[in-house]
Amino acid sequence: PLRVSRTKRFDKREIEKKWDKALRSTKKEWVAYSPTYDSRSIVNFEDGTIEVTALVPLPKGEKKTAAEVLPAAQDELVRQFEQIFAERAGKTKTVLADQVVNRAGKAVDPQAVKPFIQQEILPSATVDAKPVQSRDGVTRVKVTAKVKMAPDHIKKRAQQYLDVVAASAQRFDVDPQLVLAVIQTESYFNPKAQSHIPAYGLMQL
Repeated sequence: PLRVSRTKRFDKREIEKKWDKALRSTKKEWVAYSPTYDSRSIVNFEDGTIEVTALVPLPKGEKKTAAEVLPAAQDELVRQFEQIFAERAGKTKTVLADQVVNRAGKAVDPQAVKPFIQQEILPSATVDAKPVQSRDGVTRVKVTAKVKMAPDHIKKRAQQYLDVVAASAQRFDVDPQLVLAVIQTESYFNPKAQSHIPAYGLMQL
């Protein structure tokens, strides 16, 4: 009952046409790419950070300032944030449910992601000073926006699984606290966890 299904296919070759390296999800980090591989998100469930990076292509031979590059990345950044906030961890809950709050202290739900990112996150987005020469021959600039998750983000995720943990603990006659401790050690309650073995899900089964 604690196993989580695999995410969509990871195409290393296509990713590395645009990115310097194709990153994979780990036990504690959920890595996701946009359908066109023009943006990438990394959610770190251990330290509670979300980092989304967009690639902005530069016309051959042209140089642009950070102020010129940033507007071109904003839509792509917003779309990637919307994608990960909408991703489901089950039938009813999203992966990031209740784990990100705005300045007013209100949880950011999928419907409120766009204004939250535009108003509170994009103003502090950063542009890499050094462009990247991609394998497909296009020069691109990385623009990154970061979000800090709520201080109790681990507790919020754990609460989503209390019912299934209790049921499984009773079934196998083990202490529910032990099950919760194993999950925290193995994945920090990351429903997208996967290892190189590969093992998947909260308890790396």
